[in-house]
Amino acid sequence: ALYTRCLQHYRQRVQPQLGIGGRDDDLGSAAAYFVLVNLAVLEDREPDPRGLPAVERQLRRMLGAAAEWSRCPLADRQQGFEQLAALAVLMNESRLAARVQGAAAQQHLRTAAAGYLRQMLGLEAERLTVSAAGLAWAEGVQ
Repeated sequence: ALYTRCLQHYRQRVQPQLGIGGRDDDLGSAAAYFVLVNLAVLEDREPDPRGLPAVERQLRRMLGAAAEWSRCPLADRQQGFEQLAALAVLMNESRLAARVQGAAAQQHLRTAAAGYLRQMLGLEAERLTVSAAGLAWAEGVQ
């Protein structure tokens, strides 16, 4: 039920607010929002939507270059989108709750955010920064 509510929240509130969605494939948008939310958790700040267009382009390019992804059945790609979208909403809501719950909850959430970035997209959070120009890695921009 929580997964469904988070996905519904993403589709009804996040996509329209950020001006994303309505494309044939909205995985890049969900992946970009997922990254922005998890980096915001790690830095204890609000997600900055100014980086969304550039991060989305980078992640679309990255996912498009992954041969495994292009060979996945449509149902698997849809599931990937849903997982990223639902987790992004859950993490953003958890970020707000952790502020009230205290330092231990915030630390637990930061650990989860770094783990989700690594698990879902293979990104090492400690090497990432984001700006309006997109994601930058400690060893250069990808």
